[in-house]
Amino acid sequence: MTTLFNITPYLASLQHHDTFITANSRISDAMRNAYAQVVRAERNADSNTDAVIVESPKIVSLNQWLTQTWNHFQANHAPLEVSVCLSKMQRVQLWQSIIANNIDAMPMAKPEHLSNQADSAYRSLVLWQISQSQLAPYGTQANQYPFLAWFQQFNETLEKNAWTTGEKQQAVLKDAFNDGVLEKTRHIHLIGFDDIPPLTLSLFHHAAEQVTNHIPESTPEKNVKRFEFQSRKEEIIAAANWAKQQLLNNPDTTLGIISPNLGQTRDLIETVFCQVFEPHYRNITRARYALPFNFSAGTPLSSTPLIHDTLSLLKLNSGTLTVDDCINLLNSPFWAGGYAQEESTLAIKRLSNVEKVELNFADFRHALADESQLKQRLIEFDQYFRRLPKRLRYRDWVKHCVEALDIIGWPGQRRLDSMEYQQVVQWQNLLTSLVNLDLFSETKTVFQFISELSRSASTTPFQAQTRGTPIQILGALEAAGLQFDATWVLSLDDQTWPAPPSPNPLLPIDLQRQHNFPNATAERELNYANSLTQRYISSARNVNISSAKWHEDCELSPSGLITKIPLSRLTLNALANAHEEKAKQENQVQQAAFDFEEQEPPSTDDSSQPLTTKTLIDVYNEQQFKHSHKTWVDCVFAPAVEDPSQQKGGTSLLQWQAQQPFNAFARYRLKLQTIEPASRHIKPTTRGQITHDVLSLFWDDVKTKDKLSELSEQQRREQIESRVNRTIRYIGQNTEGDVFSPEIQKIEARRQVNLIDHWLTYELERGDFNVEATEFKLSASFNGLNFSVRVDRLDKIGDKTLVIDYKSGAISSTKQWLDERPQQPQLPLYLMMVDPQPEGISFAFVSTKNTEFRGIGNFNASIKGIASADGEKLPHWDVLVEKWRENLGVLCSEFIEGVYVNHFYHASAAPFQEAYLPFNRINEKHQLYTLWSHNPNTITFDDLHTSNHADDASELSNRPVEPLNDGE
Repeated sequence: MTTLFNITPYLASLQHHDTFITANSRISDAMRNAYAQVVRAERNADSNTDAVIVESPKIVSLNQWLTQTWNHFQANHAPLEVSVCLSKMQRVQLWQSIIANNIDAMPMAKPEHLSNQADSAYRSLVLWQISQSQLAPYGTQANQYPFLAWFQQFNETLEKNAWTTGEKQQAVLKDAFNDGVLEKTRHIHLIGFDDIPPLTLSLFHHAAEQVTNHIPESTPEKNVKRFEFQSRKEEIIAAANWAKQQLLNNPDTTLGIISPNLGQTRDLIETVFCQVFEPHYRNITRARYALPFNFSAGTPLSSTPLIHDTLSLLKLNSGTLTVDDCINLLNSPFWAGGYAQEESTLAIKRLSNVEKVELNFADFRHALADESQLKQRLIEFDQYFRRLPKRLRYRDWVKHCVEALDIIGWPGQRRLDSMEYQQVVQWQNLLTSLVNLDLFSETKTVFQFISELSRSASTTPFQAQTRGTPIQILGALEAAGLQFDATWVLSLDDQTWPAPPSPNPLLPIDLQRQHNFPNATAERELNYANSLTQRYISSARNVNISSAKWHEDCELSPSGLITKIPLSRLTLNALANAHEEKAKQENQVQQAAFDFEEQEPPSTDDSSQPLTTKTLIDVYNEQQFKHSHKTWVDCVFAPAVEDPSQQKGGTSLLQWQAQQPFNAFARYRLKLQTIEPASRHIKPTTRGQITHDVLSLFWDDVKTKDKLSELSEQQRREQIESRVNRTIRYIGQNTEGDVFSPEIQKIEARRQVNLIDHWLTYELERGDFNVEATEFKLSASFNGLNFSVRVDRLDKIGDKTLVIDYKSGAISSTKQWLDERPQQPQLPLYLMMVDPQPEGISFAFVSTKNTEFRGIGNFNASIKGIASADGEKLPHWDVLVEKWRENLGVLCSEFIEGVYVNHFYHASAAPFQEAYLPFNRINEKHQLYTLWSHNPNTITFDDLHTSNHADDASELSNRPVEPLNDGE
């Protein structure tokens, strides 16, 4: 593999022992590696040469050079009292303390949010050598610029305690070189620098007799192409497939993928590159291994699964977590819960029914069974912290944190992989660094300690150490100075490049403009972006530059820095046969590659025409499908129900079978239950339960319309109120959670009293009726399935019987009962189960928006909303009953026989079953079927007999069914 740096122009200077200082460690590592290869090549060329010791080249990054020079100064020339250099974490802590003590200047400010901006402002003032006299004109505007007072206090604190910072060290070293205390070097070469602060540049010139800043020049023979894509995802897909083709052409090639906004696009880039280079990367049954690309930008340590769960455990002990986070924690393998799966599963079921949004440690423990070993560990974990003093120093909290995590079984029993091991090491280093905060001699509570630990983990990048990879995915700054065989620069659009100015809000804007501070002006950002663009173009002989036309809902244009480069078009072609064969031998997934041919840019008259006849996303999906191994799964027929009499589900089973049979299979056969999101309010189902229970209690006593009419308005409301209070009190005592606080109970009681009083007033408009029964249970067998139901109410109207079902939601039309697959089959089913059979069914809508009956009957009940089955607008009652018996029977037969078509027969039900989309993949079925129709040989069938089954399913559901269309 070739190196990432062209060392040849600098070999003579290295032989003269000149010093090379690079902008970052990535460039210095690449330079040293390139130099080592040159030395090895020279040795191999002269086999007779005896082994000699080669002096290490003087190649260091800026931070390494500053550290080495400062350590040399301290060891040989510094006074006996050596200043302590504050780390970034210590400086931020000091800024927080200063801002908190001066909070009156900015009463709405939060010290923890301002501390980083304050430290950045401080660094700029020192590195740009801004003197007190230059700040003096702004000193009278203390209300507008309180930072200037903080700045002075920060300096006084440093001086008082003999502390220093890295920026102040540079000023000390400059004076040491200037005074002859430190010996100058002959020549300093600067590599990869596009922006050097004045203080740092002055230090270089005092430290060496000669300073050379090497800026690469673009040569005419560079092959630079520019592309435009519809979206950033298509852009990344193209870059990934281009990179794969380059590797297949030459496995020893080095490729650079540069994204100026890598921090925002990293997840998308990683997902696409993983899918292109290893489509099975999400298969948990396959071991993780290193892919041929590496990111320069790390992810926050706190966002890695292991550390995220660790922080969640600590936060739960000192505060609260959401219900979702608690459930995720029970699924985590990084503590004792990871190997107590049965206990965790039971706890998850309990937590899913808790009417709380956030849980404390006691709530979390309560979800576990009393005899649970996991619960015992949690109790010991909690008691350990309770025995500790309320306030301790950081070093003490770190020690106790380690011991407490050991009690809880962290980091789990299974063997950690390489990445997880590196995360544990970095976590331990982070804990060690927190000890340095004791320099400020402040004790902290456990809550303050964990908050600081979480903040530090969120600002600490985790970058996994991997072996050298052929593809380097780099941010805007990391790519400068490196050399590749080919480079692709992403997202150079007008929104991203150059970056918009973002001056520091704590410093006077005119001061920043006057001294050309970082990010201060659009002109500075333009010049900076232009300089980096030239470096990108000079980074390889073949360079691709691209931009997107759209990002979400925002229309984009190419950056003005690249519009002079001719626009190329994208064409698709298959890989050469030799490459395909080679890829197969290496067990690589075959995909189409992308060939980029330079053409004339499209004319202005046709600029809106897409560059390809088929979108890149479609092509990408086709190739992913074509070159992966798939087997169609029959999503129409499953094994029949062995014992239908034992099948549970109630009337909702038929409702789901009518709406989406495959989801009915998932819910009632596979037992895939969804978890309802937590709510800070009473759930609609609980409110409906209160209404049902109160009406049941009321009619159990009142019984008839005549007795209802005898009650005065005040008496009626008093009776309603007493039953509402009793019901809410009972539900509150039997509900886990804090939703039913006394205040909430009072509010809900008033709402229920008004709602039910309004409903009973409406019932007074009916003719005479008797309430025969309320909330009574029925058990009966229907068409092979046993049903146990609870009927809300049975009214007697003369010699006729009416079944009533209360509804507190939106009004449903009775027309759906006439469908062959009724969406709400419970009332027709109740009709079949009640003996003797009633002569009418009706919904009773009891809500603040809707108060009415909706039903069908075999009599004129003088009830508005109940239609008569008289054979005119509706079929005769006997015909309706027979139709319901037949249609419900078909649904029962489908379920028992295992007919589970993956199709929504009622689109209105889809929003209520979205939780099953990851399982049924219904949104993908048409696309999958289209892909299969173009690549039929890639699919295997395990004797599914799908064609015959399709006919059976069509006959049963009276709807055409395409089994191959139904999912993978």
